[in-house]
Amino acid sequence: MFRSLFLAITLLCLPAYALVGEDITVLPVEQAFSLEANWTDEALELNWHITPGHYLYQSKFNFSSDSIRFEEPSLPLGQSVEDPFLGSVIVHPEDFLIHIPLEVPASNDASLIVYYQGCAATGFCYPPMQAQVLTNGDVILSPEAPQPLTSTSSTNDPFTQTFWMVILSFLGFGLLLSFTPCVLPMLPILYGILCNQQSLSLKKAFALSCTYVLAMASAYAVLGVIAASLGQTLQSAVQTPLIMSLFSALLVLMALMVLEWLPLHLPAFNWVTQCQNRLPKASFLGAAALGALATLVTSPCVTAPLIGALTYIAQTQDKWLGGWALFALGLGMGLPLVMFGTLGGQYLPKAGAWMRHVNALLGFVLLGLALWLMHPFLPATALLWGAAVIALLAALRFQQPLRTLCIIAALIWSAGAWQGKHQLFFFFSAFTTSEGEPLVLNHPVKTLESFQSELKTPAHSLLFVHADWCITCQHIKHQIFTDPSIKAALTNWTVFDLDVTQNTPEQQAFMKHYGIFAPPAILFFGPLGSELREQRIVAETSVGELGGYLEQ
Repeated sequence: MFRSLFLAITLLCLPAYALVGEDITVLPVEQAFSLEANWTDEALELNWHITPGHYLYQSKFNFSSDSIRFEEPSLPLGQSVEDPFLGSVIVHPEDFLIHIPLEVPASNDASLIVYYQGCAATGFCYPPMQAQVLTNGDVILSPEAPQPLTSTSSTNDPFTQTFWMVILSFLGFGLLLSFTPCVLPMLPILYGILCNQQSLSLKKAFALSCTYVLAMASAYAVLGVIAASLGQTLQSAVQTPLIMSLFSALLVLMALMVLEWLPLHLPAFNWVTQCQNRLPKASFLGAAALGALATLVTSPCVTAPLIGALTYIAQTQDKWLGGWALFALGLGMGLPLVMFGTLGGQYLPKAGAWMRHVNALLGFVLLGLALWLMHPFLPATALLWGAAVIALLAALRFQQPLRTLCIIAALIWSAGAWQGKHQLFFFFSAFTTSEGEPLVLNHPVKTLESFQSELKTPAHSLLFVHADWCITCQHIKHQIFTDPSIKAALTNWTVFDLDVTQNTPEQQAFMKHYGIFAPPAILFFGPLGSELREQRIVAETSVGELGGYLEQ
């Protein structure tokens, strides 16, 4: 969910590429990045030889083995470059060495799997690769193998930066939730634990409060680990129109309650009070037990955002990230409770009108989340129309200057929807390239035989080979193919598309048949299916270059 929003913003901010006038020679991956292995009893050394004009991403390195116990691999610093699509990334454009310490000497039949991905400076990116390194020094390459879910790259790489960004986001969202009125009933529970606070030292009051909050956050962490463990099972279960409709309806219902447009009935705490009375006062055991129980009675204000959070974690399938993200959410909700339990609430912000504004902000966030969950199943412009309606409702609720900002946002999104735009931040395209309607790719390629059969027509045909992980492919798809002149030139062309994101054996056989090493690639075919080989485009292209080929 959040990855989709980030991708949409990123694609709208892509700068235009310069024209590519010279021919591009694509090297096989084993020539672009050659690997030599040197085994000893103490370590494995991987010597990489990089062909000039190519580079490997440091964040793409992963290592796994079922037969070798190894310590954290040691990677060189690399070079920090500003990628127009990915921002600041660490790459290796020259020969380098990776040192992998071994906990015990490797047996003769042992092996290590190395996952990596690289690109050429021309914009051509190779698919993710895996190399099986045998103890005799042999290296066996194969494309697009499933990669492990945890990264072993250095703490300065984009993966680690993304990890901490997710953790900080969940921490901030938990802090926002903590100041909503429907979370305030948790305060009496904590106060019950500290009912003899006058006789407690400040240090013990702080320790008891932290115990309560850490137990509560740990309970949320368990939910995160479970969601990540279910992974594709949970993701596939919820990514259906029916389930997403139910989730969206629940989010709308919760938003109306948070906005006080529907009566909000808080859960009863009688049974929690009974449990609290049975536990010893001012005890760490009681604080931990009630902290864990508090997650079960947190109001609907927490339940609704938790749906989106668990769905996102299920998409990552990363147990480490899932556990820490939900732990951070619980920790953010508990930080004010720690201050309350330690200082008796005297230094906390007093309840007042400002809490109603926070509540209103959360309510409109829930409405936006409901819209985002449902927009893939709605007409293309429904996202902008829905955003405009939410902005108008927010304008009615907030005062100046937020009211003016909401009205301006509503007008912008309404104008965009009226013009047929479909991206939430379409107005950023004014600073990059002109954005037209997306090209409809309604001829997906399934098999080589069916494709060759469909080519036998009097019309000219074009095949676009692309993948989701291919940055240049996204630029071509969203910036080149949307250009009005390209769309006009393609009127008399049949446009086929081959999505090789999964890189199945059938797709590999298709690319091998046509001599395609990796996406992106654009192939042109004349009548009756004869390829115009001299017009083939690999790597990045421009509107002028593609338009010139289409007009020939």
